[in-house]
Amino acid sequence: MSDIERKIYEDHIRKEELYQIRYELMGMMLNQVLISLIVHKRKWESIYIYGGGYIGIQAYRAFSPYANVVGMIDRTGGLMIPIDGVRVYSLEEFATEYDRKSPVIITPIEAAPKIYEDLANSIDKERIYYINEIF
Repeated sequence: MSDIERKIYEDHIRKEELYQIRYELMGMMLNQVLISLIVHKRKWESIYIYGGGYIGIQAYRAFSPYANVVGMIDRTGGLMIPIDGVRVYSLEEFATEYDRKSPVIITPIEAAPKIYEDLANSIDKERIYYINEIF
């Protein structure tokens, strides 16, 4: 196998692994008992969700019955599927309006390390969670 073929193969495997993680997360977020336990165990009263894509929207729908979702943060400033009454923050708006006590759940899996780095510039690192680490 040439280096180029190996790179293509490794990229394909990584992409499939990300699809599997997303699929499992979407399923776990359908478990209302599990979501309720997570919120209760961590004593979350309010949260922010980073990511306006499908997993972010699923997280909003999963967590909003159990904690106040103050808003969603998205680099593009919008949601893939509009939700009435949901505040969407750009990263700049969030940095100035963040309430300093609520956790932020990062939902875009592939961009999570970069998002974490961006968020860590304006909030405490112990308030930042990757969606896959809370389950």
